Amino acid sequence: INGTILNSAGYTRAASVTAATTLVLAIVANSIALPMAVDDGLVLPVAATVTACAMLFGAIASGAVLYKKLGAFIPLASLVRIAIATGVALGVGRFLPLHGKLMTLVEACVVGAAFLVTLVVTRELGKRDLEAIKAIRKKRATGGDPT
Repeated sequence: INGTILNSAGYTRAASVTAATTLVLAIVANSIALPMAVDDGLVLPVAATVTACAMLFGAIASGAVLYKKLGAFIPLASLVRIAIATGVALGVGRFLPLHGKLMTLVEACVVGAAFLVTLVVTRELGKRDLEAIKAIRKKRATGGDPT
């Protein structure tokens, strides 16, 4: 999202550099970490962790550029609420005893719902946000024709 904002504001080079740096970091870090995880059978969790860390770096870097260029970034309260919702979603996903292909889809839906409910409970998503989501859903349900 930061890259889209930067690009839309005419800072295409800054958006491209932060995206490319994030990608290179993910590639290099995975190429180092994954061979070390093979013997322990932890390739998937290590790949997920390394990639998540690279994405976090990208979000912070692009946020810093966004703040430097445009003087604005996500409010601290929003970061805290999103972190809480992420923690709740991770906790729910960690302790759901669902296995198999179909149950993985069910678990993904439950984890996503936990994330959204937490955003509503913490008031990160307010009444206006929920009304906007409903309007979009209603518009999509009619194939884009609101009548």
